[in-house]
Amino acid sequence: MILPVLDVDESSWFDKQGVKTNLNISSVALLSDEKFYGFLHEEDANGIRWYQKDTLRAPIVIDNEEGEVKGLIVLRVRDTNVKPVVSNEAVKFKIDVKVAGSLIEMSQETTEKEIIKSVKEKIKEDLRRTYEKGLELDGDVYSFSYHLFRENPNKWKQLTVNEALHLNEDSLEDINVEVYLRDAGEKRLSQ
Repeated sequence: MILPVLDVDESSWFDKQGVKTNLNISSVALLSDEKFYGFLHEEDANGIRWYQKDTLRAPIVIDNEEGEVKGLIVLRVRDTNVKPVVSNEAVKFKIDVKVAGSLIEMSQETTEKEIIKSVKEKIKEDLRRTYEKGLELDGDVYSFSYHLFRENPNKWKQLTVNEALHLNEDSLEDINVEVYLRDAGEKRLSQ
């Protein structure tokens, strides 16, 4: 289970009356029914937004090869799927994510193909990083144990110890990301 940890920001928003307080998710707590694993802080928890089907607005900054900002795209998660891949003595997992988005801003010429490639790489990087940081806490961030139990309860019983599935970096075998670019705003993309 993932529980957001909020903090109060009193420095970012102002209006005529003065400072406006704003709630921000500063980290997430990773826990199960019986155990608290620890916290995943902002950058380490970014993969969670791509895993949750109810993510409606997730921005990604698109960089060029030199690390300069090229543009901004805002995405919505359309679908996610976790598929256990069972072999004789082990199980690995594949994550499929489908996102749709709109290009909000573009400061340099680029093609739709380059944007999609950049977005796919960033989402895969976020998902992998969150998974690996969860492993450092001995947690199952993406509920792989649950997905195995739902698909193959006998294999789940065989592979779990005290209802805990042993996971390692290789347990996340593959991440597949599909990106649908709905529009590019006023900026035309090169083909």
